[in-house]
Parts: sequence; structure tokens; C-alpha cells
Amino acid sequence: MDSRLAADPVARHILEILSTLEKAAGVRAHYRILDPPPLTSTDLSTLQTVARVLGDWIGLRNAMFDVTVIEHNEAPRLVRIDPDHEEFAMELPAAALATADTALAALTRQVARAYLITSNIGGSSVDPSRTAGSLADVTAIFLGMGKLILNAPAAGAMIHPRATASLPEDKPLSPEYLAFTHRLVSAMRGLDWNQHTSGMNTQALGYLRKWDPYRDTVFSQALRNVLTASASHRPLMDAVEDNHLALARFDQLQRVFQATVLLPLQQEVENYHRMCREGVERLNAREQDTYDPCLLYLNQLRRRMDLQRYADMLQVQQDHVVNRLRVLSAGLSDLQARDLVHPEKARDQMSSTHCPFDGTAINIQEMSHDTRVKCPTCGYAFLATPGIPQISALRPAAPVGDEGAGLAEEDATEKRTELFSGTRAESAAPVKSETKPSPKSNKAATILAWGIALLPLSWLPMLGYLVTMIMQGKDSPLTPQLGQLGIAGSLLGLFLVLLGLIGITRKWAAKRGSTAGSPPAAPALQEK
Repeated sequence: MDSRLAADPVARHILEILSTLEKAAGVRAHYRILDPPPLTSTDLSTLQTVARVLGDWIGLRNAMFDVTVIEHNEAPRLVRIDPDHEEFAMELPAAALATADTALAALTRQVARAYLITSNIGGSSVDPSRTAGSLADVTAIFLGMGKLILNAPAAGAMIHPRATASLPEDKPLSPEYLAFTHRLVSAMRGLDWNQHTSGMNTQALGYLRKWDPYRDTVFSQALRNVLTASASHRPLMDAVEDNHLALARFDQLQRVFQATVLLPLQQEVENYHRMCREGVERLNAREQDTYDPCLLYLNQLRRRMDLQRYADMLQVQQDHVVNRLRVLSAGLSDLQARDLVHPEKARDQMSSTHCPFDGTAINIQEMSHDTRVKCPTCGYAFLATPGIPQISALRPAAPVGDEGAGLAEEDATEKRTELFSGTRAESAAPVKSETKPSPKSNKAATILAWGIALLPLSWLPMLGYLVTMIMQGKDSPLTPQLGQLGIAGSLLGLFLVLLGLIGITRKWAAKRGSTAGSPPAAPALQEK
């Protein structure tokens, strides 16, 4: 079956109405279709006679119809005069009586409404207005009067239906869906093509032919057989199998991701916390008391060397953590761009955290910013971030030392701050010790070169002008102006030379002072 028809709300709405009618009046409905009766006149007496004939056809043998003509553009109305008898006042607009086909179609719809009101199908006797529109069209075709409707189809538009079977009531079916309903009723009752198309005009046959592509799927007689109709639907079985295969791959990927990424990353984070805890323990450990100044000096020097070595190890660890944060934040951004991140799902779980060592739950719901918390069980102090996790800026204090070391540490801090603030780098390569010279370092030399070049170049215009005038044997009236231009260019060149020399001198002096004040490099220590 075509997927578009399967998802068509109007087609499903028509099926719901037919199911309701079949359950309520299927045993009383005809299994043949009424051919259009001859209608040679549209006077009131003839219309009343045709209405009685249509009523007898559908089982309203005691129904009486009082037909009147109303204004040209008004909607047709049907009112039950006597609740105890089948007497109806039928008001038809003059526009519906223009031709015999339109008159038959109008009478057919009103007689079908009278059938619904009398039979109380879908609560129509309580609220007769529910029978207007699509319900009357489907009922008329269901009772075997589809040819009368299709020979003069209403130019209606079907709105999107709601879940109730009798809705919507206010709009008639379009000609295409009238033909669809007629073919559905004919296939439902096992009627062949000749039986349900004889007596139709060319326009009605054209609407019916539009549904020929669904002859073997929707209008198939095999659907009337209990054995063939209950056969398994192959497209649904294939779709289920394809989904099972995709879900199996998803489950496999999820388990692999859990084993190869999440668990190792969790163990790595635990090791990071363990190193931080060991660093705090080393910092709080006390040396053995001694009154020997030399031994005290050696102990304190060894302690500071050990602490510095461990601080360097933690600095390397911090670079690893920053790289992990950079990779994870980049992956999270890609997932969020594909609508695979749902922050609202994590709000309840972000109101508490746990200790990285013993798993003690710690409530952080009332915190509004990053706060240092302490585990009440093991005493480990760490930083807790409430709410939805955000990568914030890391601002470590600069170590006390010489100016050159402070500048290097400030530069490294700026790089870490960029990473922690969510800035993604081009690659994840570790930071090397040597730095490339910036373009600003050659600025003084560039100014000096420009000044030297400008000194002779400023006199070239006057020199070229004089040579040209002398070769042509003419006077040179522009010589004073060009001379002033040369003097101005020479002054500008001298000024640039002076700036360049000053810059080079300052750079040389700063480099010499930095080299003289830097301590000798210590050999690298490795933690076993």
C-alpha cells in the first residue's frame, strides 16, 4: 500500500465513518447500487416524488418530505417536523435545482440525513446538525446512492479530521474523496466495475479512474476473505526486522562505548583525584623536629624539591584533564547540534554529587556557583559545580619568582583559561617549552629598514624630473616643490630610523637583564 494513502487523514476518517455505519445498519443496507432515476422536471411535486422513491430505497417507507425552495445562496436545511413520525421539512436552495443531476444530488444528501436522524446513528437524532457535511456524503454512498452523488459532486474541501468518527460535519467531501468512498463501498460489497459505474457521466468516471493505482491493494477482493485478509503484512515485518537490526547495532555500540570510553575515563578521573589527595597529604605532612640548623636546611630543601616535583606532576595532569575537557566539550557540542542532548533530563540528578573515593552523597542543591565541599566521611575536599555542568575559567595564583617565570606562567594560564572557557583548538598536541617569535618582535627592525629606505627614495621624484627636463631642453618650474617633498621625506626617514634604533636598544637591554636574572635549569625528575 502507498504510504501516502496510509497516512491520509481524510481516508482514515472515511473508513471510521463506514465502520460506524456498517456496525449500526450493515444488515439493512443494499448490496446493489441505485441507478439514477429519471428526473425531467425540478418542480416541487416531482422533487417530493423522487424524495419518496429514495426514501423507499433505503428503508424509509413511511417518510414524508415537504420540499420548499429557499434563497439562491443559502445552505440546504432539513428539519424533522414530528418527533413521533418520519415527517421532514426539506429546504433546497435554488442553485441546487439548476440541473437534474444537481437536484438529484441535493435530494440524495437530504434523504441520507433523514436516514441518520431516524436511525440515531452517531447521535444524529439528538443533534441533527451532526449529519451535515462528510457524514451525509458517506452515508448516501454507503446506502447505495453513490451514482447520484458522483454525477453532480459538490466542490467541497475536507478539513483535517479529529478522532471522532462523525467529524467533521460542516464540510462535504471533495469529488476525489467521493469517488474514493464509492469504490470502497463497492469493494466492500464485492461489486464489479460494471455494477458500480453504469449510468455515470464522464466526469464521475474520471474521478473513479484516478484511484486505479490502488485497485490491487485497497480495493482488492482478497480483503473480504478471512484467510487472505489475516495474512501477515510483509512491509511491517520487514520494517520491524530492520529496526531490530539497527537497535542491535546501537546496543552493541552502547556497550562498547561503556566499556572502552566511560569506564576507563571514570578510572582515569579517580586516579586524578587520588593524585590531588596525595598532594594535599604531602603538603600537610610535617618533618621531624630538629634543632640542627644545617639538618633543618637540608630537610626543608628536600621537602621543597619534593613538593615542586609533585606540583609539576600535577601540572602535567592538569594538561591531560584540559585535553579531556576539550575533546568532551567538542563532542557535546556536536551532539547538541544534532538535538541529541537534553539538559532538562539531568536537572534532578545535578542537585547532588558524591565523593570520588567512598561515594558519599553530598547535597549541592542550594549552591549557586562553584563551591569547595568536604566529604563528611573521608574528609577529601574537592570543587563541586551545581546545576548543568559548565566549563568555567581556571584562575590559579601565579607562583612567586622572577619576572620571566611569572610571564611564562601567565602565558600558560591564558592558554588554560581559553581551554576551560570552551574555546576549541585546532589539535590536541601538548604544549612545548619553546615559543615561536611573534611578529611584534621584529617591529623595531622593520621601522629602521623603512627609515633607511625612505632617505634616498624621497629625492627620486625631483631627480627624475630634473633629468627629464634637461634632456628635453625645457625649464623646470616644479623643482622647488619637489625639493620640499624630498626634505619632508628625509625628515620622516630620519624619524623612523630613530624609532627603530630606540626599539632595538630596549629589546637588547630587556633580553640581557632577563638572561642575567634567570636561575640555572634543574635536571628533570620522574615520579616512579
